[in-house]
Amino acid sequence: PNFRLLIIGSDDGDLTALKSALNGRTTNVEHRESSFGLEKSELFRACQFFALPSLSEGLPMALLEAMSAGLVPLISEGCNLPELVEKGIAIEVDPTVESIALKLNELEQWGHEDIEARGREVRGYIEESYSLGTIAGQQAELYGSLLS
Repeated sequence: PNFRLLIIGSDDGDLTALKSALNGRTTNVEHRESSFGLEKSELFRACQFFALPSLSEGLPMALLEAMSAGLVPLISEGCNLPELVEKGIAIEVDPTVESIALKLNELEQWGHEDIEARGREVRGYIEESYSLGTIAGQQAELYGSLLS
């Protein structure tokens, strides 16, 4: 009851079941269509966490964008970024309702200072590992190694 959960994006066929499950039972969970541009930036500013309990992702750009805004990530193994969990930056969840609900309920115990500190850590990691300068340097190094 102390949180608001926004489920954003395509539903992969589960939206009817989701709306049925939520119908009148809660006022703090809602589904919205995908957001872009300013609307997405405003959503990021209003949130503290970003969950991507995916079965399979390449490089999850929405996750990286959310992290660059300082949102604490909840990710599954299918997100293909195990280093986030290994470094203690992300919270690992299984892509099941039970696992996600358990972790979301645990987050209620986090203090505001803990959330802000983790958000700063998350943003710093993205700046260090995924900034344009970092990626360009990695590409230059790769191309240089191919030419030597």
